[in-house]
Amino acid sequence: MVLKQTKIKPHGTFKISPGGGANIPSLIRKEIDKEEISFVVDAKTAILFAHGTSLEDILKSIEVLKDDLVLRTIKRGRSK
Repeated sequence: MVLKQTKIKPHGTFKISPGGGANIPSLIRKEIDKEEISFVVDAKTAILFAHGTSLEDILKSIEVLKDDLVLRTIKRGRSK
């Protein structure tokens, strides 16, 4: 599936202070519901997940997010 460059509407944003600090939004803290949050990054994205989550569960979650992004893009295109 090839998708054109489309902007998506995020659930929220992180505000980063001049010193480089940021607060984790409450939506993320409530959803992950752990005291320790792990992450992986590449050049354009970051993935946050509950510390100790299995690779299998992370990959399943990525598929769900991917499907959600595609669905949002399709719905947005129809509403224009």
